Amino acid sequence: MSSDDFYGRATLAFEVAVLCLLAQRLRDADEDSTPADAARWTALDMAVVYRMLKTLRFGLGEQAAVDVAKAAEKADRRAAKFYRMKGLDPVKTSGNEILTGLLKSGKSRVNTSILDCLRTSVFMLYDNQGNLVPFKQGYLNLCQEVIAKIPVMGTQEAIADVVNRFAGQGIKVMYPSGQTRELWSAVEMNVRDALHKSSNDFNQAQGELFGADGVEITAHMMCAPDHLPYQGREYPKAKFEQIQGGLERPIGEGYNCKHDVLPCILGAGTTYDEQRLREFRDAATRPTGFKLKSGRELNAYEFTQWQRSQENDVRRIKGAMSILRSGGQPTDRLQAQLDRKIARYEQASRQAGIRTRYDRMAAYTFKIKEQQ
Repeated sequence: MSSDDFYGRATLAFEVAVLCLLAQRLRDADEDSTPADAARWTALDMAVVYRMLKTLRFGLGEQAAVDVAKAAEKADRRAAKFYRMKGLDPVKTSGNEILTGLLKSGKSRVNTSILDCLRTSVFMLYDNQGNLVPFKQGYLNLCQEVIAKIPVMGTQEAIADVVNRFAGQGIKVMYPSGQTRELWSAVEMNVRDALHKSSNDFNQAQGELFGADGVEITAHMMCAPDHLPYQGREYPKAKFEQIQGGLERPIGEGYNCKHDVLPCILGAGTTYDEQRLREFRDAATRPTGFKLKSGRELNAYEFTQWQRSQENDVRRIKGAMSILRSGGQPTDRLQAQLDRKIARYEQASRQAGIRTRYDRMAAYTFKIKEQQ
């Protein structure tokens, strides 16, 4: 599992654990419960949520520090050949003030990307009208809603009604623009982009030190069509800037782009030969025989994106089932849905000739860890 996946999955485990806490709490409600009980439960549970949040921040921060350091080491190794080409001793991060400063700022940047999402002030829950409300208020609202429904529906029916509604909704993050994203996805995206930026900073700084006159774009197997013509090739700096200016989604600048833009000395030889790049292109663009309901057939790259959406759905369903169990609710309907989705995923992957990724369907269990 890549560390990119770790950030999202660990955060999803936190989401599920928090909503399991809420589902379990709602089982305390009965015909004698009052709004004062709802307020007391919310205060007690917020203390637990804060402890869980502290554990998550610490775990993600530890991994981020490792990943930033690895990015610096990778940039050092890659740059070494260019220094030697010029008869210079390779420069390492540990022995250079500029690079050491970038290492420090890179760790700070990634930590900030984590903290920007992992604050309860930006968490949101849905209310019973389908509106997003601040997390603590939403938590209190759900407790109060169950208590209010018990005289009308009965205790078990009221709990079931509320738990079944929020089990699949997750915790959302709302950006200043008003856009929302599920918490785990927001953390994954923020950290991935921050790590990418740090990696680019290390490489660009090394390029300035060894005197780069061009850039090389990394290549990978399942490349998006807008970047496919450019990956694995080297360009003079001016030409690359011209290419970037014509792309709606610039290469190596986030937006779910996995490419690195690496400084190089033109003519030193690219990492990828034409045969390898042709293999990458053919692998990404080949037809799979798999069609959407609209009738459109997906190529291999598009199919891997479809796979990823199905894998995310499986994790969400598993999380919802955990929440239902914590709320004392049956999971038969979701289990049947899960079985159908996995069966379709397996059948479609066989048809497309693309390997399954069961590791991406795995669900973590979140445990509070006391920090020393």
